[in-house]
Amino acid sequence: MPRGKSRAARNHAAGLTARQAEVLELLAKSFANTEIADELFVSHRTVENHVSAVLMKLDVATREAAVDAARDQGILDPAERREFDNDNWTQMDSNPLTP
Repeated sequence: MPRGKSRAARNHAAGLTARQAEVLELLAKSFANTEIADELFVSHRTVENHVSAVLMKLDVATREAAVDAARDQGILDPAERREFDNDNWTQMDSNPLTP
């Protein structure tokens, strides 16, 4: 079996696999590892591996820094911000003063 970066990872701006990109999007929504595991139907340990790979590929030390770096690199939409409000995730405009 060939080893090395997959075609998807080679084509991704940060070299992330499709699954790592999914994990990054869930990190941006402030999902915990167990929530990510439930959402993606994988084990908690698999999520830990994906999160570690995302942090390494983005050259950051924290989940928050990964999300910030991804937004800075245009991997995640910088204008999109999600906040937790009354047990629901809501998408907020980046400018809270905009009606």
